Amino acid sequence: MKIEYRKYTRDEFASVMKTSARAFHEYRSEIDIEARINLFDPDRSFIAHDGKFMVGTTRSYALDMFIPGGICPIAAVAGVTVQPTHRRRGINSKMMKLQLKDIHGRNEPLAVLQATESLIYGRYGYGMASFEHNLEIEKVHSAYGESHIPEGQMYYCEEDEARLIFPGIFDRATNNRVGMVTRNQEWWNLRFLGPFLTGFGHNGDGRTRYARYECNGANEGYVRYKVEGKVLYVIELISVTQDAYKSLWRFCLDMDLVDVIKADHRAVDEELKWIIADPRRLIEHTSDRSWVRLVDVKDALGRRKYSTDDSIIFAVEDSFLPWNNVTLQLSSSAGETACESTNKSPDIALGVSELGAVYLGGVNFSTLVDAGRVQELTNGAIERANLMFTTARKPWCFDGW
Repeated sequence: MKIEYRKYTRDEFASVMKTSARAFHEYRSEIDIEARINLFDPDRSFIAHDGKFMVGTTRSYALDMFIPGGICPIAAVAGVTVQPTHRRRGINSKMMKLQLKDIHGRNEPLAVLQATESLIYGRYGYGMASFEHNLEIEKVHSAYGESHIPEGQMYYCEEDEARLIFPGIFDRATNNRVGMVTRNQEWWNLRFLGPFLTGFGHNGDGRTRYARYECNGANEGYVRYKVEGKVLYVIELISVTQDAYKSLWRFCLDMDLVDVIKADHRAVDEELKWIIADPRRLIEHTSDRSWVRLVDVKDALGRRKYSTDDSIIFAVEDSFLPWNNVTLQLSSSAGETACESTNKSPDIALGVSELGAVYLGGVNFSTLVDAGRVQELTNGAIERANLMFTTARKPWCFDGW
């Protein structure tokens, strides 16, 4: 069997989408393909062919993600599939190698994906870097512990108005939230037209409702939701202020003709649990979200800001991308970061996937030491690294791609 690898064209996009959907046991509608094709960059794609048969796919998007201290360009990896007829023959490994080399050539220091299977991507240097909660609560148990009197007012809006209003709210609410990605017009179009990757079905139809929260003449939050049977599904709830946050949730939790409220892809440090009078009634299903791959370790560490001033030497092992087998001295002083190669003895030894896991601040070094995945070589270095990499809030990546 001779497998050929190449980039695919815009004309092949629909065929690739339908082929990859088969591997995920999904279906791609024409409106979904229409929404996604405008995001597609043929030069960022790869397919594997066995003769005339397409047997593997992958692509990436150029996005900007908030990391501690600012914004970093990332390659948002998506559509990674191998057809069931050709699995376990090294096809995915070859595609991942080609893709990561391509990303490195674009000077994008991070690759980020959302894994359908957690067993696969650690072998390519990805680390679980952020997590999420899928929430569920019965309406009768949703009272707040303390009464909340909204300072503003909820209003419904139609989709055309939402398209104008929601992006500004989103930008204000998610600015500098570690793990979030920015949205341009094409990405907003996908959010309105295509499947929102929440498990709640298609949003480009009349079942999706849009509501905004206005306070003192300013839009401070919005919610997108749908009701099926007696269940209200929160598709997206974004707030600029805590008043807006409590008001938007109260709006959903008090909805008439509804018994249960569900919301996927929420932050693991969601405030709602601490606002509900009976927090045990809020059911939380935790899962991993963003898997981060440091494509260029030195560049990625140098772009980040750190919570304490310190200097730690890391010995990094990367069996997949040999240029990352380096020993680096990472230093932070007065808000400025320096990361340089060094011949000094390392304080901490770890693999690139472990470095990806801690990069956004969602996992600390101590956890990985206890799991046997990180080695402390200098006493006290792990505690110092924990303090350097910590963030005020846990990373939250709401968007899927």
